Amino acid sequence: MKPIKIFATKELNAYHDTLDKKSLCRDGAERKAELGAEAAAMFSEWRDRIADVVTEANGKATTHTYTPHDIVKIAIAAEVEMRQRGVTLANMPGTLVNARSGLPTAKAYKNAAIAGFACIERKTAGWYLVSYHKDQCYTGPGAEEKLRYQVTEDAAEDIARKSMKDISIIRQPIIKAA
Repeated sequence: MKPIKIFATKELNAYHDTLDKKSLCRDGAERKAELGAEAAAMFSEWRDRIADVVTEANGKATTHTYTPHDIVKIAIAAEVEMRQRGVTLANMPGTLVNARSGLPTAKAYKNAAIAGFACIERKTAGWYLVSYHKDQCYTGPGAEEKLRYQVTEDAAEDIARKSMKDISIIRQPIIKAA
């Protein structure tokens, strides 16, 4: 499958700006609805790009698979997660997110069900859907949705640097035995 662009970084920033304007809007319900419709239009444009692939892969399965909207939410969540962890925009390309949709987790469910698997990648221009397929998985404890991140070495260094930002290391003097 050829990678399909989910959205560009500029589009994501515009979407967040629109949502921020909507939350800060005091111009009445009409203006708020207008801003909400603008944000929804951006969302639908992103979903339409990947809808064919997801629909074809899912087939008749609809309960525990991803929708195009879910794929966009995963990409947005991944972008936010990487930014919160301190990864710079220059080091984000190359980040992979492997996502498996959640299945029933109660002990009563000890059967197999169809789950959706999506792999998305952060490139310089934005997030891309690299692959999507469905697979039969066992249900029960541990079958909740899973997101696994793979980052480049530079991104890992950014994460380590941010995690140690306000922490200093105490160096213990070496004591030699007499």
